[in-house]
Formats: sequence, structure tokens, C-alpha cells
Amino acid sequence: GIRPPTWAFLLADHWREKLDLSREQLREALTHPRISITELHSGQWIELGEQPELYPVEHGVPELPMLLNRLLKPIRYDDLGLLGFGQWDGDPNERFTDADSRRWMARFDADSDWPAPAHRLIKPKPPAPAQASQPLSMVAGMTCTQAGWWLVPGVAGSRREFKQGEMLPTLPQQSSNSLALWQRDPDQTPPEPARHAYSGEPAPRAGRWEVESDRCVECIVQLNERLPRHESQSVRWLWTVSGMRARSGETCPYPGKWVCDYKPGSERLFDYAALMPRVDDEKVVWRWLGLVQI
Repeated sequence: GIRPPTWAFLLADHWREKLDLSREQLREALTHPRISITELHSGQWIELGEQPELYPVEHGVPELPMLLNRLLKPIRYDDLGLLGFGQWDGDPNERFTDADSRRWMARFDADSDWPAPAHRLIKPKPPAPAQASQPLSMVAGMTCTQAGWWLVPGVAGSRREFKQGEMLPTLPQQSSNSLALWQRDPDQTPPEPARHAYSGEPAPRAGRWEVESDRCVECIVQLNERLPRHESQSVRWLWTVSGMRARSGETCPYPGKWVCDYKPGSERLFDYAALMPRVDDEKVVWRWLGLVQI
């Protein structure tokens, strides 16, 4: 058997299987906003709260150790014989007998009397405000147990979607000595579709796209349709909002306010059939914003 666990410990698969529990069942049994469980190759790393605590007797029986003790009691070994040297006059340290040792091992049991019944009946504190549960964490190299969006904390651009059963990879930007710890993002909102893509890539948005280096070159594509090459070259395309457009040198097709989206401060009023101008001596694409009441 095992001794009562401390604040943070590894529950190896060997001992968990003796409880006849799967990893998922153990996580469900220890569902608590202050309990963190990290999935490792050989077992599960469990932390009771954000930092170790001494659990002073005057505070009563602590909640989290009791919760964990109730789960692990079937595999606990009570006869460890926690004995020390004999006690001398004035010795401030607690000295255990065999009976005291067994009482201490069972101190988190519901029917325990350690250290004294009066100390175990402390009036409970008012419930703390509701907290979000700790995110599911797994080390790289393990298979994803819950589909969704995952990330490596502190690594920019690591957020990605995994299906259940897919391998959680080691990131190329991490050194071989560091451990990639993936966390399932509490915010499962899919990211906004990209506004740029290269020739040959599926379009992340349907609609009108312009060549970044020549905004007068455009194409209309459907969602996931591959973006074309321009003059036999691979180019970077930018998605643009829909609307009426006109290029420099063309006549204004509709009166009102127009703007060049990629030229700050370019909003201007044009009359019908007016010649659309260049901006900073550059041929640009104008977008109609609407009529203007005078």
C-alpha cells in the first residue's frame, strides 16, 4: 500500500489500477477548482491547491486532503510504524506509539479522532466564491483525451485544435531539455479565420481577395478554394470586405464617400463619373462607403 499523500505527488498507473479506476474516473472523483491533475506517461501528477499548506489543527480538518483520502483509502498502508526516539523531559516534538502512528495515518478519515474530537468539529468557513476548474494538462507525446483547442502556456502561437486520439507534439521552438506541457484552453472559442494566405493554400474566408504587393489585382473565391498564382508566381493574398470598388483612373460608378482601406486618412467625396485619383502617386483601389446627405 501507500502512505497518505502530501500536497503534490505522483499517483502511478500501477496504484490507480488497484483502485479499479480509469484516469478519467479518477479525474471525475477529484473534480475541484483547487485540485490540479497533469497527465503523465506513467501516471497522474496531483496537486492539492496552488501551494503547500501546513493545515494547522485549529483550522479543523482540511477539505482537499479528506477528499483525496476518501478515494485512496483502499490502497493505504496504515502500519508504517512511524516511530522515533524516546521522548525526554521537555521534548517539544510529538512521539508516536504504534497506536498513535495508526491514528495519524488515518487522520483524514471521516471517523478519525485525531488529534481530538473537539478539534475536528471546527465550524466550517463560508464557501469561497465559485472558481473555474483547473484546465486539463498533458505532457507532449501523449494522445489527446479530450478534443478541442489546446496550448502550451507561455509559448506564443501554440494554440491549435486536436481531435481525441491525436498525439500532442513537442514544439520545434522548445529545447530538447524542456518539457512541453499542453493545457486544454478553458476558452474553446475557435479563432477568427485568417485574413491572409498564399497561392495554393485553401482560402480561410470566402469572398474578394487582393494581392498584397498589388492591391489592384483581385480574385473571388469560395471558402477553402485554393488561392491562385499571379503571373505564374506564388503571392500573398489579403482578404477584403465586400463592397463597391473602383481603381485609380476609372470613373466613379456611384456618388458618395469613398476610402482606400490601406491608406490612412484617405476618405473623400466623389461625384458620379468623376475620375478616381491616385494616392501618394500610387494606383489604388477605392471602396464606396455610402451616400452622403448634404
